[in-house]
This record gives sequence, C-alpha cells and structure tokens, in this order.
Amino acid sequence: MLARGSIGHDGGPHLWVPRPTATFADILGSDLKFFVDAEDDSKTTAVSGAVSSYAEAISGASIGQSTAASRPAIVTGPAGRQVWRFDGVDDCLEIAGIPSGVPTGANPFTAIFIGFQTLTVDASGTNRSIVTWGTSGLTGAASLRRATSAGQNIVQASVGNGTTQLVANSAGDFLGASFARIFADGTDIYGALNGLAGAATACVPGLGTTRLRVGANNSNTPGSLAQMDLSAILIVAAAGLSAATMNALHVAAGPRIFG
Repeated sequence: MLARGSIGHDGGPHLWVPRPTATFADILGSDLKFFVDAEDDSKTTAVSGAVSSYAEAISGASIGQSTAASRPAIVTGPAGRQVWRFDGVDDCLEIAGIPSGVPTGANPFTAIFIGFQTLTVDASGTNRSIVTWGTSGLTGAASLRRATSAGQNIVQASVGNGTTQLVANSAGDFLGASFARIFADGTDIYGALNGLAGAATACVPGLGTTRLRVGANNSNTPGSLAQMDLSAILIVAAAGLSAATMNALHVAAGPRIFG
C-alpha cells in the first residue's frame, strides 16, 4: 500500500484520498420510503432553535409540531454533529395519515434509529416510543421503542397484527451511541441493537394508516415519550436486509454517532 505523499505510478506524488462514504439513500435505493435527517437544514423549519416542521423528501410529507414547548431542540450532539434533542417530557413530531410508501397492512418493513439514547433506566415495563406509525392504538401500529426490563434498556419492536399487540426484544444495553432497528419479515418481528438481533416473535403485521409520530406513540401520554438525541430515522419497505447492506449502513452511520 502506498503511503500518503509517496510516488505514484506516473512518477508524480501519490495523494491519499479517502473513499467517500455512501449515503443512506445510495445504499437503500428505492426501498427507502421515509428518511428523517437531523443534519439536513434545507428540509427543516426552525423556530427559536427548535424544529417546527420537517419536509420529508421521499414521500413529500411534512411532520411537525404546532406547540412550541413540544418541539425538539436543534443542538450539537455527543459526536460533534447536529442532532434533534427530544426531552422525554412532551417533545414529538407528527403527521396525520401515513406518508406515501411507508409499509402498512402485512407488508414487511425495517425501521432504524441512529443517534443517542440518553434516558437512564426507568422502572421495568416502561416503554418510550422513538417512531410509531399505524393506528392510534398499538394493535394496528409498528413502534420502535426503548423499553426497560430487569434493570436494562433494550430495543423493542411493538407490532400489532390488527387485533393484538406483540413485542420482540433485543439484547444489549440501549444507552448512548446507538444503531437500533426493528423489522418484520411477514412471519416474525425482531428488535436489534448495533447489528445484533434478538429472538423472533411470531407476528404478521396488520398496520393501519392513521398517523406517524417521531418521539412518541401518543403525544398526550407523558412518560411514554422518548428522551434522545436523534440523528436519523429510516423506514424501509424491506426486511432482513443483507449483510452487505447492513455493513454499509453501519459505515454510513458511524460518523454520526462516533464522530
């Protein structure tokens, strides 16, 4: 391998140039249906340093918050990159109806959170929703949540089949820099943290089309809202992403959560 500043094949100086990291959109292509990017100021309407609305580019939908006190703050996160800080009390962004292309019904899906989980351990059984879409209740919705079990934070997939709410948990401690994922392959659901999936729970999704929320399941339920620094949320119309795709996503996410 040639070192920086060595002689190139044509006798001139060899310049070391880092290979550019592929974007999330490059990696996922047409399967990416919803992308919230806290670093994209061109899509963000900010008022007094907080997110009033975000114009999601893929679906054309706009998520927002009309109540000033419930808007996430735009700050520099632990990795030195811009994030949206949700306070875990009343902050959330929402839209009535499901953005075009976001999987509903029994269709497979993957939802990914990239950022920092900042809430310390709650009492066991406490669940805080990062992104939820579907019906107003959890029997017909998909939710990527931070749950607490036996003194540990975990990633939880909460997915309704139209009649019943089912859950699947990750292993590991969901705290600090995180790449969290839930997915449904049409037969089972999974929760995953930093590349490692937990045990499957049998579930054929039956997702409705009522609403989508970032930072909450029900915006009127204090105690269930996420406390986090959000860098990105991706909703993908596919499950069981290949090892190569997952590796590329982790490489692209690395600078956002490790600097």
